[in-house]
Amino acid sequence: MIVPCALVALALGGAALAAARAPRSAVERLLLAPDPAAAGAALLSPAARALAAAAVLLVVAVILGALKSRRAFAAAAALVVGDLLWTHRGLNPSASASFYRYRPEILRAQTVQPGMRVYAADYVATGGRTPRRALAGAFMDIPPGFQPVVSLALGLQAYLYPPTSARWGVYGSFDRDLLGFTSRGVSELRAALEAAEDTPAYAPLLRLGAVDVVIALHDLEAPFEPAGTFADVARRLPTRAFRVPRPLPRTLAVTRAVARRGSEDVGPFVTGELDPASTVILDSGPLPPGATDGDTPPAHLEGLIERPDHLRASVEAGRPAWFVWVSAYDPGWRATVDGHPAPVLIANHAFMAVGLPAGSHVVELRYRPRSVALGSAASLAGLAIGVALVWKRPR
Repeated sequence: MIVPCALVALALGGAALAAARAPRSAVERLLLAPDPAAAGAALLSPAARALAAAAVLLVVAVILGALKSRRAFAAAAALVVGDLLWTHRGLNPSASASFYRYRPEILRAQTVQPGMRVYAADYVATGGRTPRRALAGAFMDIPPGFQPVVSLALGLQAYLYPPTSARWGVYGSFDRDLLGFTSRGVSELRAALEAAEDTPAYAPLLRLGAVDVVIALHDLEAPFEPAGTFADVARRLPTRAFRVPRPLPRTLAVTRAVARRGSEDVGPFVTGELDPASTVILDSGPLPPGATDGDTPPAHLEGLIERPDHLRASVEAGRPAWFVWVSAYDPGWRATVDGHPAPVLIANHAFMAVGLPAGSHVVELRYRPRSVALGSAASLAGLAIGVALVWKRPR
């Protein structure tokens, strides 16, 4: 028994040491650090050392357990307790209270306010592309005596790097897909945005995503309007803010719809042929009844209530209209119009739209994925079976 356990422990230790030498891990790409290789080492090297030490301790514990004596048992128990105490002394490093009270200067100056949507220019390599890589190396300058993790976290918050901006009620846009949950439509729009940087298509795509302000470490040219420069943390380059021209609201009602298919369906918005403030492009086949290709008077939206899993709005339209929500489409969203179920369609390649007849209406969208219902049903069924087995058990 000793030999197999020791071999397993040594194998784990060897795997940990090998992982420490793995170049360009996926984890290091999530960090905006002065040196990505150093960022990867900062994460992997301590983990490798901890796993290697755990492997050695496991070997010692197995040997002590095989001796079958009270002293060996006491030594093994002391080893386990000592290992737990040593590990937990720095398991959850924290920062001073002032770190949690910190509010970025860009918010204090009200250049960015709660409820606005920002795009933080990304300087981390993705998909083989290296956007402005030299600037990423200048992101954060860690002052002497500061913890690197705390300093980097402070720099990310000052830059409103997603998802940190949500802490202050600021919406992100075209964010990096850290967890693999982003829909294909949003991922394709993000890729199009990255490819459009420094081209005339950049501003229209940001406007399509209802972005109010772009945050960057480099200058943006017209049509972007400079909104301020902020240097409240120790970075080699300050944060620059730029206003997007004619930003689109996150929710709106339009009275014109056209149907297109494919990734090129937002092209008319980029070229200026169509205006997303008055027209929605539906990723569907024939348009439902009420759609129009003609010029129509605008619809009015009011009484908006927005939460992460629920949106409610009142719409007044003189003719059939479309309620558009610039939020990522997902099949789990359910819509009602005046309490009656209504289909949720893919709008502008990645977002959501609900058709409305003429008149005054209340539109509601709730996130109710089928997986939650199935999981709840399975849990209730399991609970019922468990209760039945206990109830019928012979006494």
